[in-house]
Order: sequence, then C-alpha cells, then structure tokens
Amino acid sequence: MPDSPPRTQYYLGHAYLRSGKNEEARAAFESFLETWQGDRQLILEVRKLLNSLSP
Repeated sequence: MPDSPPRTQYYLGHAYLRSGKNEEARAAFESFLETWQGDRQLILEVRKLLNSLSP
C-alpha cells in the first residue's frame, strides 16, 4: 500500500529474500531507501543487501 510505513518495505524485502524472490526483494529494498529517514544502520544494511543482489 502506498501509505504504509517505510519499515514495511524493509521487512517485505527480507521476506522476499528468504523466499528466493530476488527481484521483488530488490524493489522493496529500493522503495525502503527512497522513503526511510530513520536509523542510518538500516540504510547501510539495505545497501549491502542490494549490492549482494547485483548480478
């Protein structure tokens, strides 16, 4: 949902990642990065995950 909290995208990305749905995980994590304004550690973690998803 467009009005869901940004952290929702973070957890959704992890759920997709565990399910082997890497493209969906990438999209969720990118959406998270676009909207998150909280803890910088989460941003760094998600960037590392996105780098690991790169071909």
